[in-house]
Amino acid sequence: MQDADRRMIERLRAIIAEHGWPSDARTGAEVSPVVFLLLAPQAIDDMRPMLLAEVAAGRLPARQFAMAVDKSRKVRGELQLYGTSDEYDAETESIQPPRVADIAATNAARAELGLDPLARYR
Repeated sequence: MQDADRRMIERLRAIIAEHGWPSDARTGAEVSPVVFLLLAPQAIDDMRPMLLAEVAAGRLPARQFAMAVDKSRKVRGELQLYGTSDEYDAETESIQPPRVADIAATNAARAELGLDPLARYR
């Protein structure tokens, strides 16, 4: 499975380098979220400069990029950077605001992508 993942990620990297992000508008299908679900956390980290360039070019929605980064951080047990998803608290069986290390740093990171600041924080 790791070999298949590696090949898929390398192919995606080549497609982005040659054509840019395979956005919905460019492919005629809703592929962007699906592609991000397939990327391993390490791939998100490794491809970060390339993906940021695609956000800057307007081919990759900033929110999708931010969600992928936060998901990869959560998989590794880290706090979210962009605060894109609420979290489930098993102890209280309730939905809680995103867990971030520093609200000011999160808002600064969001601003760099053109995202609005977080309106709420625990």
